[in-house]
Amino acid sequence: MKRMMTHGCHPGATGESRALAKEAAVKLLERSIQFGHGRLSVVRLIMAINSGAVISQEHWIYCSRVAASSNDAITQALFLEATQGASGSFEMHHLAH
Repeated sequence: MKRMMTHGCHPGATGESRALAKEAAVKLLERSIQFGHGRLSVVRLIMAINSGAVISQEHWIYCSRVAASSNDAITQALFLEATQGASGSFEMHHLAH
């Protein structure tokens, strides 16, 4: 899945490769959440956003809770980066209210 995502995010990637990259990015995010890998989930959230994937509200909530409960400034900064990268998406607007 990692290779698929990386390949589809390169400039000049085909539409099919880009679609597969989005799907792979979301699956990797879901896997990290499933295994309780908090910081990795936040990193994969950014990767999914950068691929252009649609992020579910549940994924946003999980990652926001990870960042809020973390004493790690890097994890908090990564989540802030994710929210800035996704500003304007319906899910982020809905989550903020």
